[in-house]
Amino acid sequence: MLLSQPENSINNYKRAIEINPKFLEAYINLANVYLNTKQYKEARECFNNALKFTSDQRLIKDINYL
Repeated sequence: MLLSQPENSINNYKRAIEINPKFLEAYINLANVYLNTKQYKEARECFNNALKFTSDQRLIKDINYL
């Protein structure tokens, strides 16, 4: 993720999700970019989408904490 170029990161992660809608890491990374740019609603949506593709209880707990 390029913190100095969040719009490029956002576009790249969105493109990755278009190519593979079950790409868990892309949802999480996109959510983190949104968090870093204070776009909290978008971050929450990405984390919620990520929950659809994992059974990792630790990750689920961490996401639900937000």
